[in-house]
Amino acid sequence: MVVAQERCEMTAFTIQASKNGQTITTVRIRPTVCVEKAKTLLREGRQVHITDAAGHQYGSDEFDRLAAELQSSKLAN
Repeated sequence: MVVAQERCEMTAFTIQASKNGQTITTVRIRPTVCVEKAKTLLREGRQVHITDAAGHQYGSDEFDRLAAELQSSKLAN
């Protein structure tokens, strides 16, 4: 099953956003969708960070850099 192999190679990103004591956690596989969702939550006035599969956390000031790095690594593959 090629589809199963491709799914195993994907990296998941977790977005955590909080506002007024409420926390939202969502998981995205596509990095561009992840950064877009995180920016939307940020515009809603939430505190947001993204965690990659390796456990590295990225604050809102790193979203554009993260998107650029993910895009360049995608192009390199």
